[in-house]
Amino acid sequence: MKLNDIVMASTQNTKIRVVVKLYGTSFRTEHFPEYFLESEEMDELMDREVVDIRVVDNLLEAILR
Repeated sequence: MKLNDIVMASTQNTKIRVVVKLYGTSFRTEHFPEYFLESEEMDELMDREVVDIRVVDNLLEAILR
């Protein structure tokens, strides 16, 4: 499953936290689904595979490969 699948299935009121690990460092960002769909900078993340998904602190958290 890709991040795009998660974003498309989410409602507009669902805040999504995306976590990416690169070179041993975790990077996180939190936005509503429309930001991920409208932002060109997020295109690369939208094609990444989701390895884990959970609800943390009332946010939908997706860990990406």
